[in-house]
Amino acid sequence: MRLLVAAAGHDLRNRLHSMLMNVDLLGPDSDRPAEVLRAEIARMDGLLDHYLRFVGWREAERHEILIEGLLEEAATKVRRPGLEVVVAAVGVRWIVDEPALRRALDELLDNAARALGQRGTIELSARSCPHHVEVVVGDTGEGIAPDRLPTLLALGGSGWGRPGLGLSVVRQVARAHGGGLSLRSAGPGQGSEAVIRLL
Repeated sequence: MRLLVAAAGHDLRNRLHSMLMNVDLLGPDSDRPAEVLRAEIARMDGLLDHYLRFVGWREAERHEILIEGLLEEAATKVRRPGLEVVVAAVGVRWIVDEPALRRALDELLDNAARALGQRGTIELSARSCPHHVEVVVGDTGEGIAPDRLPTLLALGGSGWGRPGLGLSVVRQVARAHGGGLSLRSAGPGQGSEAVIRLL
């Protein structure tokens, strides 16, 4: 519970700082303050909703979605000059807890963007298997030594070590869908992949 409270405080403080920065950047003549603040408040509301689901205080609601749409939405949050984000998930549909899966994707994309720094490629994909769907977030970043993969999954964290629930959140989301989370990398300098399996 202490970890949960610390992670929630960290994530919500980040959102508040982002809101304050955006307010400072808007200036008195901007015509976008309401739009920017609404987006930040919506993200904070999503964080709170996820933490309530995480501790079992709010029941998840699931419905069928087109996975590609969710991946495209997530991709827009991290696209920037020098960072290419490719989405490949045509026609894949599945019954999911959409807010929870959105949060898991945000965590993995944040990790990938941090691993890449100023330049690189992130690939978001989804594939249908006979009894499940796999959602994959891959990057061309620094990679992970194979012997570190089990430790990263066990410790959770976010951004390969910064405070927060990070991979623990992603794993919890995957398990809530009857699946799991796995990490793959050929080694340092070879990029990495995170795979969410949804049943």
